[in-house]
Amino acid sequence: MQKLLPILLALALSSLCAGAATIRVPQDRPTIQAAIDVAADGDTVLLADGSYGYEGNANIRVYGKAITVRSENGPENCELCAYGWAYAFKLDRGEGRNTVIQGLTITGAGTAIYVESSSPTIRNCVLQEGSHGVRIVAEYPLTEPHIDRTRIFSNGGDGIQINEKGHALITNSEIRGNGFSFYGEGGVSIHVRSGATVDNCFIAENASATNGGGINCEGSLDISNCTILGNYAESSGGGLYCSDNSSTLSMENCIITRNYAQTADQYALYSWEYLPSFYTISHTDVVGETYADPDCLELGEGMLDENPRFVSGPSGDRYLSQTAAGQGVDSPCVDAGNPESLMVFVTTRTDLVQDAGVVDLGYHYRNPDHDHLTDTLILSGPGAYPDYEYTTSPVVSFSFTGTDEDYPASSLTYSWRIDDEPWSSWSPSTWATIRGLDEGSDIHFEVRARDPQGDIDPSPVRRTFRITNPIYLNYLDRIVVAPGPGYGNPPLVKTGL
Repeated sequence: MQKLLPILLALALSSLCAGAATIRVPQDRPTIQAAIDVAADGDTVLLADGSYGYEGNANIRVYGKAITVRSENGPENCELCAYGWAYAFKLDRGEGRNTVIQGLTITGAGTAIYVESSSPTIRNCVLQEGSHGVRIVAEYPLTEPHIDRTRIFSNGGDGIQINEKGHALITNSEIRGNGFSFYGEGGVSIHVRSGATVDNCFIAENASATNGGGINCEGSLDISNCTILGNYAESSGGGLYCSDNSSTLSMENCIITRNYAQTADQYALYSWEYLPSFYTISHTDVVGETYADPDCLELGEGMLDENPRFVSGPSGDRYLSQTAAGQGVDSPCVDAGNPESLMVFVTTRTDLVQDAGVVDLGYHYRNPDHDHLTDTLILSGPGAYPDYEYTTSPVVSFSFTGTDEDYPASSLTYSWRIDDEPWSSWSPSTWATIRGLDEGSDIHFEVRARDPQGDIDPSPVRRTFRITNPIYLNYLDRIVVAPGPGYGNPPLVKTGL
């Protein structure tokens, strides 16, 4: 597709909700649910340090409100004890990314956070010692919660379970030690017709009674800069398993090692001639036994089969050995990634110098000096993920906003791009209009927020869409939008008609 340099036309829009309130628990309301019940869009429910349990502090419903429920001083100081409860939070009223669960430890729930046909933001949480960490269910393919900087560990079943038609964005998180009861499917399970984008995650020591101790994928998986280590599957694919159910996999900049299974310790990729699956892997270090059915796997550039040489550092034991940081030898995974990839304020070095130049393989630790929580949200525009939208107009507009743990939204600046064009200059504008787009190919719009300290959202939010001829769009209306018996699919959303 011809690349065109985008043109920014519109001026800044204010992102703050006027009159937003902070409702404190237990000072203003005795329970979390009581605080949510009186909250309005834009409000914050702020939890004081302590342990919360019993009615009103589990089986919590948000009822579609665009609010933030957060701790005052982080998950290490605020725990929801949900032993015996079906879930701690249930989000099933169409909550969007501006419904935020932040800075909480949730212990012992049947499911810590249950998401149905909603797309909330879950960040800086600890979800532990229950049956499931996060379960995602979707009645239509527009559900994509964002799970960011969250530790999901020691749950008896799946760490994250994504059911039919659901999709999840999982970034900067640790998924560890799940599935130990052997009734789940390990770290991340992606069911038929569902999918996940997984970026910069550490997936380790999970177990599955069937396949895919680290990740079990029967849908679509886009994964980058992850370390998949020490997982176990009773059958196939200790680290990663992809089924013969028209599954798709795109993997780059990862490390897969020291996983175990009866068949194919590191990964097992299957395909069926009547429902073929397609897999691509590049710039990845895979150490150990693998299996792929014929003609389903494309191995790209930068593949390694070498000891990654992990070393211990300030935040864990999976940094990469580097002479520049004082170790005696360089890991082969240093500067071995896709040269076009970008990592911001993260590091594989024990001296915490951020990754620069060509990206290193595997999981990157956050630099404590740049550990603020900055997130970006697209409010309007074509291309609601995961399905791209069709539009007949060569002119498209997007509005967006951001949130930050320490700064108001009004202080953030934004940079955006189309496809692989250079990023735009940083600007307080929350609106972009792009002209002169071509018909026929997928177009990708990305935007990222930056706070006044210089912290940049490490996971820019993306929309994918396509410019098409109005006649073709009308044809799509006839053959795609009209639901058949037993389906009830929503119509495609079209912009620019």
